[in-house]
Amino acid sequence: MIWSIGATCDKNGQDMFSEFFRELSSGRMEGHEIPSVVGKVDTPLPPEGQVYDFLFEHKGRGKWTPWLDFVKDKSIDPNIKQLSDIIVPTLDTVRWGIVFVLH
Repeated sequence: MIWSIGATCDKNGQDMFSEFFRELSSGRMEGHEIPSVVGKVDTPLPPEGQVYDFLFEHKGRGKWTPWLDFVKDKSIDPNIKQLSDIIVPTLDTVRWGIVFVLH
């Protein structure tokens, strides 16, 4: 839901959607309780940042992991000859890199 409905938001909308999604997934939103077939959410979103800052990993009971935790090596390869060949690991390059690997 975050990267489908929430992907259409601009910065202001992302702030509102992030707050909305946190409240919705907590089950505290009046009139939008979590259905009994879904049950209790065992792994709530971390309180810091936006919902866009995390990837849900389906390991064990599941967990929310910050995208930047997936950056393996933050150093620049000294063998790179062209400045244009350097990819700086940012939140967006990590997200897209994982999306490309998954698909």
